[in-house]
Amino acid sequence: MTTGFPALSYPQAFPLIAYALEQKKSVLLLGSPGNGKSSMASALAQHLKLDALVDIRLSSTDPSELAGIAVPNRDTHTVDIFIPDWLKQIRDTPCLLLLDEISTGVTRLHLSVCLQILLDRRLGTTVFHPETRIIAAGNLLEDRSMVTDLPDALTDRCVKFILKTDADAWLDWAATATPPICHEIRAFIAWKKEDALFHRYDGVIASPRSWTNAGQLTRASEEMPTSVSLSKTQRQHLIASCVGELAANEMMTFSDVCNSIDIEGLLLKGTLPNFQPEETALVYAFVFALVAHLENGKKYKDSTIFPHLAALFASPAFASEYQTLFLKHLSKQAPKRYQAMMGSAHFNQAFSRLGQQLSQTF
Repeated sequence: MTTGFPALSYPQAFPLIAYALEQKKSVLLLGSPGNGKSSMASALAQHLKLDALVDIRLSSTDPSELAGIAVPNRDTHTVDIFIPDWLKQIRDTPCLLLLDEISTGVTRLHLSVCLQILLDRRLGTTVFHPETRIIAAGNLLEDRSMVTDLPDALTDRCVKFILKTDADAWLDWAATATPPICHEIRAFIAWKKEDALFHRYDGVIASPRSWTNAGQLTRASEEMPTSVSLSKTQRQHLIASCVGELAANEMMTFSDVCNSIDIEGLLLKGTLPNFQPEETALVYAFVFALVAHLENGKKYKDSTIFPHLAALFASPAFASEYQTLFLKHLSKQAPKRYQAMMGSAHFNQAFSRLGQQLSQTF
């Protein structure tokens, strides 16, 4: 079931799924828990300018009630079908119908209902609006999430995609997420990539969704008044409640690295960091901490910090790959500062040297 179909990142999959839906093809989207399937459905509904996303959780819906309830009509000696609100909605208006959890604990009766929906674009006697689109989503067999192996008769009715976990795509989204995600967790994921973003630690799953929760809770705790802010131990317990203790332990060790960096020494005094080639964790922590500081447009004046940043770009310790990473995230989180840097003569030589890498990144 999970082999032989395209395994794509979110940015790769989105335009292809949108195109398939525009052509009125039913789509089956499979992927690990928490990697963005439901949020993609919401974004697709907006992209296709449909009236609404109608989300049906099959595993918690009685299959006998999906098509409506039969009520005897004593006058005509027939049966009237009272259809549910969601079915009326996709009949009367153009919507995106999401058959969520299609592979999670559903029965054969659920699947037989899905067969008709996916192929005929109808349910019982109710025909869907001609502009309604259909996407089904579920987990992979290897995810051990009460997954039912979907029959070929069902999958053959769909255009099929597997959404893979992609750290770069998550980081691009996380840079401007609402609520914000703390820079330390984003730096940790940038350093460890998919090995941390989706990982099983002794049976506990750390996923993009759980890291998002951890990052948003941690950012919120950082903005609390000092009198009620969380201690380091409380912060570690909070992260562990999202991603598990082993992942939290590794993250907090990385956090100590982040806190050891003197960003203000660079920005205000021009003190250059002395990175060693093997200290990749330190450099990733530095890049994201630097971006976080530069989000504060009022604290640091361009005339003061640009000469110091230019010296950093000229430093052999700050390799071109880290310069590109810094500029990529700065452009998302502090676009005015980024534009000012791009227009500053201080960086002409550095940006000329980075030319091809920058064109490939932006």
